[in-house]
Amino acid sequence: MKGSVKSIKLKYLLFLFVIILLVTLPVRVYQLFSIVETETGFYTTDDSTIVLLYVILGIFSAFTIGLSYLSAEIPSPQLPEAKNKLIGTASAILGVGLLWNVAGDIIAILKNMSAKISLIGEGLFSRIFSEQGGFVTIFKTVAAFLGAVYLFVFCVSHFEGKASYKDQKILAIMPMFWAMCSLITCLMQEISYIRISELMLEMCLYVFAMLFLMNFARVSSGIASEGVMWQIFGFGFPAALFGILVSVPRLVLFVMGREFVKDYPFDLSSLAMAAFAVIYIFASLGVGFGGAKEQKGEEYEEYDIENEDQAGEEEAERGEETHIIYDETLDNSAYGENEDASDETEK
Repeated sequence: MKGSVKSIKLKYLLFLFVIILLVTLPVRVYQLFSIVETETGFYTTDDSTIVLLYVILGIFSAFTIGLSYLSAEIPSPQLPEAKNKLIGTASAILGVGLLWNVAGDIIAILKNMSAKISLIGEGLFSRIFSEQGGFVTIFKTVAAFLGAVYLFVFCVSHFEGKASYKDQKILAIMPMFWAMCSLITCLMQEISYIRISELMLEMCLYVFAMLFLMNFARVSSGIASEGVMWQIFGFGFPAALFGILVSVPRLVLFVMGREFVKDYPFDLSSLAMAAFAVIYIFASLGVGFGGAKEQKGEEYEEYDIENEDQAGEEEAERGEETHIIYDETLDNSAYGENEDASDETEK
């Protein structure tokens, strides 16, 4: 069943992603500008676009997972060991996005501490940690920082054309733990997930990002089975779509001078996650690995030079042998003439 349908081409997933993005992004921007209350995040009216958006996103996610599972075009879970500046740049951007997230968490904790500084000695830290999500927030911050470190290693490896990132198996799972902890912090909020669309979209983003980054860690560590790449496609495209729907409309609000929904500012990590997922999918198809062809060309060129040198040496050896034979022939002919001359003298 898995990977058995040859008629399902990977380009169909890309076309589907682009079409759904062009439909849902304007709808989401319209909702934030018109029917979402900035103070609470609730919808102000029962607009038809609310149900429409959720239905389209649900169908897209299901179709993407199903088509990825059935497609026979899913590539091998081994990226070429060659330079790819495109995926290197994308991983660096995601690393910066995770550091952005770390900085935001630290600033939020420090602000909360300064507001409750009078509670020192009366359980200040326990109250702060409980309000910020407890130790989940701490683990999320640490995982995001270590995940950023791994992504920078991943970046340098692809700029140098090496696979040194495969040795960092522990760090490889840290981006996944960041997404998992982000999802937990969303679930810990005691509010309506359906009515607050910003929270709902963020939860969907972290679900698919967690699944995508889990398989990314498996592939990057070299412990993936042959059938794991369909999950990169099946979870990567929804993660990218939700990342764009979470980040780009907020960026539009910022550019237009409008207020963000309270407690939901622009988050670079969401946009970076979307960019990384799409670029990694293209990289798995060989896009950006021009260095691999150049490296092979250099190997072939060196091979030709060695063959030319070897052929030249062989030709030189043959020339020496021919010269020696020619000299011996001359000597023999001269010796023969001398013998004829001596015979005539004797006569």
